[in-house]
Amino acid sequence: MTLSRRSLPFAAAVAACLVALVAPPARADVVVLLPPAGNADDLRREDFEEALTATLRAAGHTLVAGDAIRRGALVGDPRTADELTALAEGNGAAWTLVSEVHPLQGQYRLLLRAGYARVRRVEELDVLVVHADQEARLRDILACLVRPAGLGEDALRLTGGEDAAAAEQREREARAQADLEQAEREQAAREQAEREQAAQAQAEAEAARARAEFERREAERAQAERDRLAAAFEARARYADDAEHPWLAQLSLGGAGLMAYPDPPGPSPGGGFLGQFGVRVGYGLPGLLRGLEARGGIEAVFGVASALELFVGAAYLTSPFAFPLHLGGSLEVGGFFNTSGAREPGLLVRAAAVASYRLTPRLAVELALPTLSVISSAGGLVSLGGAARIGYQF
Repeated sequence: MTLSRRSLPFAAAVAACLVALVAPPARADVVVLLPPAGNADDLRREDFEEALTATLRAAGHTLVAGDAIRRGALVGDPRTADELTALAEGNGAAWTLVSEVHPLQGQYRLLLRAGYARVRRVEELDVLVVHADQEARLRDILACLVRPAGLGEDALRLTGGEDAAAAEQREREARAQADLEQAEREQAAREQAEREQAAQAQAEAEAARARAEFERREAERAQAERDRLAAAFEARARYADDAEHPWLAQLSLGGAGLMAYPDPPGPSPGGGFLGQFGVRVGYGLPGLLRGLEARGGIEAVFGVASALELFVGAAYLTSPFAFPLHLGGSLEVGGFFNTSGAREPGLLVRAAAVASYRLTPRLAVELALPTLSVISSAGGLVSLGGAARIGYQF
């Protein structure tokens, strides 16, 4: 059987592999391993350096790497045979290995330069490494590159040759796998986004329901408070509205500044002080007008004049608050009888603003302020003051 020209490289590769399996392994050597260069990022280069280190050590080589490398006068990476040899000899090694990594889709381009110091030989390889097949690929490349015999015919196989179709197939498979993984990642991302959107929509719906429930409870609470206040206001105590106790008895103490009409001047030109102390009686008239009370009483007057006041009148007080504070006014008409001086009787007219606060259901205090009184005796007098009263409902 004869071999075609095309099958010769493949036969040589098979023979090389059989020799490698049958022949005893070569003695491992010391290798100076320089940090990888290339346009890959730091993380990719670190991953590749770890894989390269693990493969060389698995093959039994001793490594000089990192800060342990003694560079001597060398600056940068060695390129010539002299530089590679000098670096190896300066570190007591047989090999110097320089690498570059350039990432591609699903694979990377690997440039390797190996200098064998014992024969001053430099060999280079420019190969493609698929990520999914990295471990086996690096083991194959380094086994052929870092050996005393050199690359030989394996260079054709490693850089393409008969395996170009297989490499292309692997590349296609790698691209397909990468596309599948990308599609799966995109699908997972879409599903995750949909889940997050659904969760966000659910959270927003729950927040809206909680907000609506809170607003409903607040509205109900506010309405209940308004209803309570309205009920309390409607049920408030109103002035002079107790049918069982329509009568009111009051003790009153007051005072006023007295001013004389200028013509005639009266008994005390320039003014003076009048005090009043007396009793009053009232009777509620809610049937006529709620808050209306008929009043009458007698008061003793002291100060710049001594007199008695007899009067009748009415008070009207509204109940604008839920608590028992009543506001209104009073009007009284009566006689003013001097008990000193000329003892001339006169007409009394008195109007006042009145505020009443109920201490208990039947006991109340009252303030009449201001109180304006007009007296016709002694040529006509006007007094302005106030009074405090305490009353009992019966």
